Amino acid sequence: MSKKRFSVWLAQAKYDLQAAKNSFENGYHEWACYQSTQCIEKAIKAVVVHAGWRPPKVHKLGILMGIANKANRLFESVTFDFRKVEAYTYISRYPFLNPGQMLPPHEFISKHDSETCIKIAEDVINKVDEFIKIGKIERGGVESSVREIESYYFTKQEIEQRLEQVVQQILSCPKLDPQKIYLYGSFAREHTRPRTSTMDILVIANTQLGFIERLQCVREVTKGREPIIEPLVYTPEEFDVLLKEEGEGYLESALEEAKLLWKKEN
Repeated sequence: MSKKRFSVWLAQAKYDLQAAKNSFENGYHEWACYQSTQCIEKAIKAVVVHAGWRPPKVHKLGILMGIANKANRLFESVTFDFRKVEAYTYISRYPFLNPGQMLPPHEFISKHDSETCIKIAEDVINKVDEFIKIGKIERGGVESSVREIESYYFTKQEIEQRLEQVVQQILSCPKLDPQKIYLYGSFAREHTRPRTSTMDILVIANTQLGFIERLQCVREVTKGREPIIEPLVYTPEEFDVLLKEEGEGYLESALEEAKLLWKKEN
């Protein structure tokens, strides 16, 4: 692999950042948010490729950060708040995920949202650019490749332990009053999953937080362990509206395969 391939990833990351700024200037705030996530994804992949690894076929920022830290242990010292951007990955592209919003994403994602995402993407680009220019690489004690990481599965025991932990972490959040916690998606269907997978969690909770702030809250309290959590959080009233009145197919499909992890006793 050419040692200069990382520069192509970084160049595209910078281009995506400029695209996000252009979208912002023209009022396409949902695209500015999404393009900011694309910028961060490619910047982190630049770190992975710079360390001599193949670029992983992974899009989740939390997983990419874990891979980058394995590829170059020195990257662990580089910190940025990418989790606030992750919340926009879905809602910037798909309608009906935001409760009570019978609107397409471009009508409820705000100028402030896109400003926040662009600011974070700029911070990531600057720090990654500076890190790569230093040029130092420190690999782990065991040489591995991204291909090996992708084929390495969580065990059933690891998944069960992580689920117990996630429930307790969500219950400990003072800004949420959980009523039910569900596991859905691939982890609900299969006993083992690759270590590049994220875990889908649906939380029904009483809360005063806005929709995006709820997602950020759950991401924050569950961070630092794997599998990384991909949350959706609704109040009981919002959930009933989305499920019964709007008949949103996404939630109906999620519940068909979901497993109830915890329920508040009346």
